[in-house]
Amino acid sequence: MINEGKNQNRFIERHFLIVILIIITLSVFILTLVSINKSRSDSFKLMIMEGMAFIETLTSSAKNAMSSENFYDYLVHKRYQEIVIELSIANLEQLDETSLSRIAVDHDLYSIFVYDIDSQLVTGTIIKGANLNPPDYVYNEIKQLIANPEDNYILLLNEGEQPDEVVHYYMEITNKLDRVILLVADAYYYLTALKQTEISYLASEMAREPGVEYIIYQIPDSVIFTTKRTSDVMAATLDPFLISALDSDTVMYRRLAYNESEILEMVRPFANVENPNGLLRVGLSLKNYNLVVQGFDRQMITLAVILFSLIIVIILYINSRTKRKEITKEYQKIKSISDKIFEEMKTGVAAVNKNGQIYLANNAFVQIVGSANSDQLNWDDCLSQKDLSFENLYNRVDDNYEVEYSIDTTESKKIILL
Repeated sequence: MINEGKNQNRFIERHFLIVILIIITLSVFILTLVSINKSRSDSFKLMIMEGMAFIETLTSSAKNAMSSENFYDYLVHKRYQEIVIELSIANLEQLDETSLSRIAVDHDLYSIFVYDIDSQLVTGTIIKGANLNPPDYVYNEIKQLIANPEDNYILLLNEGEQPDEVVHYYMEITNKLDRVILLVADAYYYLTALKQTEISYLASEMAREPGVEYIIYQIPDSVIFTTKRTSDVMAATLDPFLISALDSDTVMYRRLAYNESEILEMVRPFANVENPNGLLRVGLSLKNYNLVVQGFDRQMITLAVILFSLIIVIILYINSRTKRKEITKEYQKIKSISDKIFEEMKTGVAAVNKNGQIYLANNAFVQIVGSANSDQLNWDDCLSQKDLSFENLYNRVDDNYEVEYSIDTTESKKIILL
């Protein structure tokens, strides 16, 4: 009954150990899974925050670009208006080619033309690169300005006569409504400044940043500019996501495939006077994000395996230590029993090493040989008979057989089994 109880306890302990092992395995697995998902979620949130910061910077730059363009136009207008004021003071009859030439040289103009209220040329001067008669479309604008004087002035930017030449045509009707002044000037620096601050230029520069796949500015049915091929851009009216983005007042995002890789696209409504219903789209590469996530996943899996292995080793160590204690306890019990039997034997038993020293003997042996402390004696000290000397017996004993000796003493006959 006692053995059955012990076996049952061991059975319960093993099953309990297995249950603990399963619980630990599940805990490590769940912890690893939760940590990986949390890391991915946090990393993706950080990626979204960076994308939002980027598109907000782009939006702010685009607004500044449009403001800069208006400001450039305002500066150009003020510059030319001062010249017109100077020309409007004098009578028409007093304006001649010489005076106009002087003003044109002083203000670095190509040419100056003065028209009366009937759009007839009164006088003019040419310093550089312009024909006596301006292009027809400029002459038509002069007529429109005379017909609608409330517009006050018109500023045109067009190609010049020379390759890569760009000129300004500025026409203004005077406050007296008696004449229209046409100024023609070089617009190279204006155009350079404009290009460096316009939306498309800024977008192209920002698209060179690492991780930026593309920047697109589009309205529902067409694309204003893009840093990728226009044929690859889907119209907003064909994409449900972009349709919802047009009606949104916040930044929206999505993950999608692009050029055989995955990107994060940030979309933000962007409107101006010319395009009141537009979208800014920024595509950000997820390559580095995926590399970071994969690296963290590998670290967490490796850590989980190491942790799991360590737990298994600890459990096995505890189990083996418990078993070792049980074995030691059983051994001590068996040894105690065997020692008791060994000591109570009527037959004398002794163990002798190859040097003839007795290292184990029971009480019966001690009584037979008549020694008080046989454990500390040599065999030859216990038995004085020459025939029973250790050397004599050792040389005659075969390892594979027992040898029996009969000894006659004064008291009795004794048998020695070697």
